[in-house]
Amino acid sequence: MNNLSDKYYKQYEQLINQIITSQHMTVFNKADLLEKMDEDLQKKLVQVKGYDIAC
Repeated sequence: MNNLSDKYYKQYEQLINQIITSQHMTVFNKADLLEKMDEDLQKKLVQVKGYDIAC
């Protein structure tokens, strides 16, 4: 990974860890949010791969 990729990945990792360790959310809310984020990530991956193929 390049420096920008490393930076974004670290921010992503920090966000996930903040969600997991949050004292303001229930376990179920955390799981729902992480699931929603994963679904969104999968959709975006399809878009990115589609753009890469089209280029």
